[in-house]
Amino acid sequence: MEGPPLPPEARTPAQVWNLIEREFFLKRSLTLRAVEDRRKQQRGELKEEHLRKNPQARFYFDSHADAKLEIKLIDEQCHSSLASCRAIWKNQGRSEGRVFFDAVRDFCLFPLMAKGTSDLIGELESLEKNTNRPGLLSSSKAFFERELERLRSDWRTRLEIAVIESEHQRRRVVDAFKTQCFIESSKSAETTLTPLKQKRTPRAKPPCVAEAVKIIAKNPRITPTEFCKAIDGKAQSHPSQEKYKPPTRWEVKTFFDQYYKRPNTVSRFLTSARTLASQSNRQS
Repeated sequence: MEGPPLPPEARTPAQVWNLIEREFFLKRSLTLRAVEDRRKQQRGELKEEHLRKNPQARFYFDSHADAKLEIKLIDEQCHSSLASCRAIWKNQGRSEGRVFFDAVRDFCLFPLMAKGTSDLIGELESLEKNTNRPGLLSSSKAFFERELERLRSDWRTRLEIAVIESEHQRRRVVDAFKTQCFIESSKSAETTLTPLKQKRTPRAKPPCVAEAVKIIAKNPRITPTEFCKAIDGKAQSHPSQEKYKPPTRWEVKTFFDQYYKRPNTVSRFLTSARTLASQSNRQS
């Protein structure tokens, strides 16, 4: 889950670094001695190797090997420093982003590289002074500066990749949160009881339907015109009988009048009557 937003006092790299600086240097103080011991050990091994290959050498000044070793150690320290900063930031419950990685680059990694540069250049200059050979190690200085600039470029790329990955992670967290909210809202909507719609009261069938069922029972294949002729004939013979008259909602006097007005209405009426007739036959 994404951490809380940055406080108002941590909107810039400098402000972010203020939040992690104290704890970072406390942790780093515990590892500095181990780093220095490893540097001395590896330099001692380089010196022994150099003197083994050059028995006549009075001084150890394989400066290119020193430069490569220093670049390697600086890179290792950058990796461990970045891991420490990320752990501190995570323990504070915050999410990583561009401001965080810019703070680590500008206030942690690049100063560490600058200190390594000054230390090694100072040692090379001291070696030139002790051997009384000025300018002897100028090519080694240039080599080290080139390698260090390449290391800076690599770390800029690594941190930019980390920024992109953090943005992708934040987007995935937000999408997952939205999906979870949608699922929960859908479940709550399903569990909410909705009142059932009241069924409409069935409309009372007009008296002519029962008579139409009788006519169809006698002649199941009767056509609409034949039906109109049959029932209208009964209506003329029994003018007072409502069962021979068309439904009042049609607003006509005879079935033939409705047939000429809207023949499909009479066809639907006959279909309904045939359905009732078939149901009556099955029940009987």
